[in-house]
Amino acid sequence: MSTLRPDYRFIYADRQTEYRRRLQEEPRGLVCEAMHLLGREHRAIAVCPEAVHEATNERARRWLSEMGRRGYLCFFCDPEGEEDLREAEPNVFAIRDQGALLPALRSQAAIVLISRMTQMIWADLLPHKAVWYDMTDADLPVGPYDEAMLEKRRQVIASADIVTYSAQPLSAYLAGRPDALYLPSAEKTWSDLFDQVERQFAAAPAMWMAYANDRPAGKVAIMTTTFLDYDGDSFYSGGAERYLLDLHRLCRRIGLECVIYQYGNYPWRRRYQDIDVVSLSRGGQTAKYYNVPTVSMFSRLFAEQTDERAALTIYSAHFNAWPHGSRCPSIGIIHGVSWDGPNVRATNGNAFWERNRRFIEGVRLCDRLVSVDTNSANWFQTIQHDYGHSIQVIPNYVEESDFSPRDGYLETRERLVILYPRRLYSPRGLYMVLDVLDGILEAYPNVDFHFVGYGDSADTARVDEKRARWGNRIRRYSLPMKEMAQAYHAADITLIPTLHSEGTSLSCLEAMACGNAVIATRIGGLSDLVIHDYNGLLIEPNAEALKDAIRGLLDRPDKLAELKRKATEVARVFSKRRWEHKWTEVLQSALGDQPNRQPSAGSGRLVELYLSSELALDGRMGETIVRLLERGDLVYVRIQNDRSTRARSYGRLQWMDWRAIPFAEPDVVLADRSSVGDAPRPVDAIWNEEGEWEWTSSSRASLFGQDRRSSNESSILGEGH
Repeated sequence: MSTLRPDYRFIYADRQTEYRRRLQEEPRGLVCEAMHLLGREHRAIAVCPEAVHEATNERARRWLSEMGRRGYLCFFCDPEGEEDLREAEPNVFAIRDQGALLPALRSQAAIVLISRMTQMIWADLLPHKAVWYDMTDADLPVGPYDEAMLEKRRQVIASADIVTYSAQPLSAYLAGRPDALYLPSAEKTWSDLFDQVERQFAAAPAMWMAYANDRPAGKVAIMTTTFLDYDGDSFYSGGAERYLLDLHRLCRRIGLECVIYQYGNYPWRRRYQDIDVVSLSRGGQTAKYYNVPTVSMFSRLFAEQTDERAALTIYSAHFNAWPHGSRCPSIGIIHGVSWDGPNVRATNGNAFWERNRRFIEGVRLCDRLVSVDTNSANWFQTIQHDYGHSIQVIPNYVEESDFSPRDGYLETRERLVILYPRRLYSPRGLYMVLDVLDGILEAYPNVDFHFVGYGDSADTARVDEKRARWGNRIRRYSLPMKEMAQAYHAADITLIPTLHSEGTSLSCLEAMACGNAVIATRIGGLSDLVIHDYNGLLIEPNAEALKDAIRGLLDRPDKLAELKRKATEVARVFSKRRWEHKWTEVLQSALGDQPNRQPSAGSGRLVELYLSSELALDGRMGETIVRLLERGDLVYVRIQNDRSTRARSYGRLQWMDWRAIPFAEPDVVLADRSSVGDAPRPVDAIWNEEGEWEWTSSSRASLFGQDRRSSNESSILGEGH
């Protein structure tokens, strides 16, 4: 009589269908409890999915018990256990419903301890897992195994990051893994056995990501679409980005640490100046297509990575809260009506609702709302009266110490400069300016145009066509944010000819503060800043109106001087100090009394590691990297002549191109001896042939400081090295 064997393919497909359904549900109950636990201080996450064999479970419990003792956050899935999530031992949590762990852990890197192939059905849904396959006597390939399950075992043996086994006869099945560790349960203490496992962890680069998870607990998590580009390589130097940098600095002054989360094409993390910017991508998502599925996906990823841990979430802009919102206190920033572009058409009410659903429901999903202009608040009041009254208007601002008039700004100069200080593209009115430029330059030989800002090649090419005709009378350049006052000091008239998607323009305020006469369209919140014919000219958004306004000021020097003077007066009303005061009130109100608020781990240091080749990544170097990650540092690893490593990046462990220019100066620079001469910056410590760090910097620093490691520490990692 033949033994009935289960169909592994059927079981795999059936259970994965159920697990995928669970991943689509809104988090509640045990999912939220698990997310909250992720905010606890820990070295890394370890999970043992449910297994039916008692001997397998007992050995797994012993491993997790030892890991919990050493500061790992461990989850043991017990199908016979209690329904709730309970701490069975210090740092070891038992849960019956392992499906509830998936939404909590999908966006995390975790060590997954398995002994049975049925456990991989669950584990395969975690995109950033490090697999530890612990083969036991109970896992001998006899009995109820079909060919599909045996093939899965072969795949796991070949691909697992760590392989251990409990009995010598099992080595026959591990011929392809000479690195497999023989760890019999009875011969040594579990502490001694796990010491060997941890040395394997340090020697396997794929394991290091488990120590590199983000630490959002107690921080302000800011979600935006783009702060850097989708690959983390370029900074978008626009008003919204400057706004977030200033908000971050304000938060720091009142004791809050910010992290920016954004759309991305892989799990990169960058430090820009003194703030970390995190790509939300986990498991292969990209921002290639900006559509409803993409928006929904990144909204969920933000929730998975911050819910139940962040002290506060801020959506910039507010509609990034849609559709999943946040389980933390939240603030939505409305940077102006950005959904008023040329493609906006609604032939009926349903079409209007579907087109604007994200913007309208985003208001409902935020606990508090801050708008930079009155135009937005008034628009939402036409949708629902309560919406308009729930929005607090805090206009944009200008720092008077950075932007002030040049000496003699009211005097008429021999040559006049008209400035366009914005991104070079159509929504900001670039082509409207180009349409009137030739006529102005022909009629006024003493006038020049300056275009100061970034743009795509197609747009900058149009400006360059004009430059080819007019030579030095047209200039195109860009400046860092801190140096923009130079552009305004060179100018007499600043153009803010927005066509759509405008709030209260920072460029407009900066130009006014520097004593430029401003010509702005009546779009968005610009009418909050410019009172027509008092401190500037407010025009219709067309080329004819722009041309007439420019000619009117060029023909009347007295009017030009009057608008300049009044512009500086009005700009003082929009002081940065007032903005900071209003935002401080909003932040303190949003945080309120949070007795269960988790402490912030801070931002850690930025450590750059330059290596001559992959061969330098041995176990001793791995111990250094793991310990840096454990103490909360952001680690950039650069390997000479290797451009294929970026795909391995995850969280606070980033594999960077050798010459990629960072957005922030590193706190510590490390290198192996072979790469010191080629490293593009001074090195603080050199990894020598004995596997020790030799400090070369003038101030001897501690590489590690205090960490949470409780097992025996290798002497090469002590404070003296």
